[in-house]
Amino acid sequence: MPTHTTDKDWEHFGKLDPYWAVYTDERFRKSSLTEAALQEFFASGEAYVDFVFRTIRRHLDEEFSPAAVLDFGCGVGRLLVPFAKRCCSVVGIDVSDGMLQEAKSQCASIRLTNVRLVKSDDYLSNVTEKFDLINSYIVLQHVSTERGEVIARSLIERLNDGGIGVLHFTYDKQHSNDPSGKPSVATESRLPSALRFGRSFAASVARLLRAHGRRPPEMQMNSYDLNSIFAGLQNAGVRRIHVEFTNHDGCYGVLIFFKKQSHDQYLA
Repeated sequence: MPTHTTDKDWEHFGKLDPYWAVYTDERFRKSSLTEAALQEFFASGEAYVDFVFRTIRRHLDEEFSPAAVLDFGCGVGRLLVPFAKRCCSVVGIDVSDGMLQEAKSQCASIRLTNVRLVKSDDYLSNVTEKFDLINSYIVLQHVSTERGEVIARSLIERLNDGGIGVLHFTYDKQHSNDPSGKPSVATESRLPSALRFGRSFAASVARLLRAHGRRPPEMQMNSYDLNSIFAGLQNAGVRRIHVEFTNHDGCYGVLIFFKKQSHDQYLA
């Protein structure tokens, strides 16, 4: 299992091509990013956030309306911006200064004044308040599972009583008879569109950096032990969850929606 820190790698990605590093599609290259492509980029974030709110209200809390939101691994603000449009205050946290700077520019360009951007560490030591909604999507897979579980615990600790968490973990890779290892079109098409990405992130990053004459840093894709994740949630007082499966280029994952409520009890 890879254990070295990926923080410097993500700082590199954030400076080199931040939008493309978040969503690996040629339309989002820094060198050729158009206004239309930028709108499409943020529209994908709007679709995800819409999906999150619909799912929470359907499965966990039909009247859910969070005031304070934390987006962990906020990148350039793809999800941060739509969260900020819906909620009173949003904190975006990321390990990459380059990503945070780009997110700051995006928020300023549309005059969002309810966003605070924070440098990340594993214990979220720069974030002391608690939140009604905590989100992290396609982020924890890129850090070692040992670090990721520490981060997940830190996130859960910052949920208000009655708050909702939405955390994404990869847990396996697709096993098939296809020697290319590529998932079938049918497999991808079953996912909600807000949860689909079209290209292999690691391969795309490697191609980009080779084109610049550089050796690519390691792009970790880590599989988590879901037994450990679920035990952590249960020990934190979580009694209600909803799960959506994800498949990103053959990397199987789960998007776990959970409610942290002190008075929830086990079924008799």
